[in-house]
Amino acid sequence: MTLLIIGVALWSMTHLFPALAPTARQGLVARLGEKAYKGGFALLIVAALALIIMGWKTAPPATVEV
Repeated sequence: MTLLIIGVALWSMTHLFPALAPTARQGLVARLGEKAYKGGFALLIVAALALIIMGWKTAPPATVEV
């Protein structure tokens, strides 16, 4: 369950970073270049997805009672 939470947090932070810190994003783009920034963004998203999937697979099954 911990991996799932970490994955969702990483996914959220990665997507919120450009909106919440546009000057920091522009600084990274200026320092790394547009392609490197987008590559790093993509790697973070793939890592977050992998964590979400691993966390989902290892989470214990639970029944939901209504």
